[in-house]
Amino acid sequence: MWLLHVAALIAIVAAGWLGWWQIGAWQDNREDKAASLRNASAVPLDEVLGADDPFPGEDVGRPVQVRGEWLSEETVYVDGWVVTPVRTATGSAVLVVRGSSPDDSAPAVTGPARLDGWLQPSGIVSVTDILQGLDEDLYGGYVIAREPVEAGLTPVTPDELPAPDAFTSLRNLLYGLEWWVFGGFAAFIWWRWCKDELERVRSGTNATDDDETSDDAEVASKA
Repeated sequence: MWLLHVAALIAIVAAGWLGWWQIGAWQDNREDKAASLRNASAVPLDEVLGADDPFPGEDVGRPVQVRGEWLSEETVYVDGWVVTPVRTATGSAVLVVRGSSPDDSAPAVTGPARLDGWLQPSGIVSVTDILQGLDEDLYGGYVIAREPVEAGLTPVTPDELPAPDAFTSLRNLLYGLEWWVFGGFAAFIWWRWCKDELERVRSGTNATDDDETSDDAEVASKA
């Protein structure tokens, strides 16, 4: 029985460790993917996200080129971020985080817009909420400018960007959960085997005691 206990313990510990290892790989892959996207070359916005397209989850943080016209009068402030729409050649506008300002103020910016930035899904900057106060059609994501559009604003760094999509490297996450399920199953089998074995031993002991009691009673009656 001790050998079986040791084998069960090894199986449970191994499954737990392998699960943690896969979860760690999942987290590392998410971070690596986000870092590699941040350092990639910028591509035109419409090659990644169309004006009426749903946001592509695999492109969170991808550098894009924004070209169009600033709509300075539509500037809003979100948690200290200065956000101004840029109307593109499609006729729709994309929200651009120009930088941060502690006092929710920034100089107006007009004319042509030419900048590179990191593409982000609606979240910290809610496209839906801002859309309600605009007469413009908006893209389903926003862009954080790599460099402040003008002096006086503080750059928004990659460290301030949202975390990468939870479904990045999903296979590692599922493997990790699968190993934990195996560990739980091994623990259940071990517990059930111990329970059944104890019940068998107890049943055998009770049967022996009953036989001895019957024999004693028979001897007493004969006497």
